[in-house]
Amino acid sequence: AVGCTTSPVRPDVFLITVNTLRRDHVSAYNAASPVQTPAIDALADDGIRFTDAFSPISVTGPAFASAMTGLNPEGHGVMVNLFRNGAPLDESHTTLAERMKAASYMTGAFVSAFTLRPALGLNQGFDVYNSGGAKNRTGDITAAAFSSWLRVQEGPVFSWYHSFDPHGPVSRHLNESDLHPELE
Repeated sequence: AVGCTTSPVRPDVFLITVNTLRRDHVSAYNAASPVQTPAIDALADDGIRFTDAFSPISVTGPAFASAMTGLNPEGHGVMVNLFRNGAPLDESHTTLAERMKAASYMTGAFVSAFTLRPALGLNQGFDVYNSGGAKNRTGDITAAAFSSWLRVQEGPVFSWYHSFDPHGPVSRHLNESDLHPELE
């Protein structure tokens, strides 16, 4: 129609990551998986499924720095996790969240692994960066925070939900009695 201006609909974009989840343990990729993953399968059926995506490094912090910048570890400089005296992502690197924010998306990250805490620098561009701080937390706690945030957003969102659950254990500190119950 003449004089009609419609702007294109911008879809919500959800990045869902699960630390150490093996592809062959997701039934959307492997019908013979030893576990069934119906929720992930439904997302895979309704979303974009990558079949040949590989991380440039097997270390959490550097791997996600690569995912958020599109650079290999040598390019962004995050080579090891912070708790191993690694360097955080330098602010000079542009993240996916910064690009989405510049495109007028509301941005929120909800991460479970302490290796992804804000000090790593992946919070660049996120309106909200919700983490467990210096501790890992279970995915249900992260999901509750994510869900609360998502319910009140207006307009397009870019969000990142990260679960650490398959990595386990959530707590790194065991009591001596946990290791040796016979001592109680």
